[in-house]
Amino acid sequence: MLRTVIFGLLIGVILFSPLAVTMAPSVSRSAAEMSVLTYDSIIQTLLLLVAVSGFAATIHTINLRARENLDQRRLETMLMLINTRISRDYRSLLEDRRILFPEYQSISFDEWNAAYRVSEKTLDISESTRILRKRSADSVLAILNHYEFIALCINKKLIDGDVAKSSIRGIMCSFVHDARFVILRVRENSPAAYANLVALYEQWRDKTGRDEYGGLREEPVWSV
Repeated sequence: MLRTVIFGLLIGVILFSPLAVTMAPSVSRSAAEMSVLTYDSIIQTLLLLVAVSGFAATIHTINLRARENLDQRRLETMLMLINTRISRDYRSLLEDRRILFPEYQSISFDEWNAAYRVSEKTLDISESTRILRKRSADSVLAILNHYEFIALCINKKLIDGDVAKSSIRGIMCSFVHDARFVILRVRENSPAAYANLVALYEQWRDKTGRDEYGGLREEPVWSV
């Protein structure tokens, strides 16, 4: 704060210097005239310095509030990410996903769709199996929706993208890569679906890393 005000005062002095020179009394002016000019010059100088100081204080306040908002946004980001990583609901979704779709394996759209649309009247599987298959398929959409929400918040600058990236880049990109066939087919019918997530994935994904078969570890969604 003090450094900002001092800087403002220096600016005021610099700005006022030309004015002071033009108002300097000539040798022909009387002592009374010189006193009036000197008094007016002091008043104008003080007014200018007050204005500059007020401007500097305003800028400082704006910067301080911006930092406070950034700190608050980072705190909200960490709370959201903690909820992503360790919450019971999220971990339950991961367990349901693994029923049919193991991690680090591409999710076939046909297999996912068959489980998602399984009918209560299906006769060739038991009721318990039908429920488990449907739950697993539902969990894939729930996780996608969760990451779409995070991506939307990052896009709208409601949470801090850098903090989020350092925390969930790996798990998010790995899941999007696994679910890319599902994402692509869903977007064929609804182009706006997962738009924020796909855009964020393209920014964050590893564009050089290779898997054990020589393919990209994190392929773009639209390449499938």
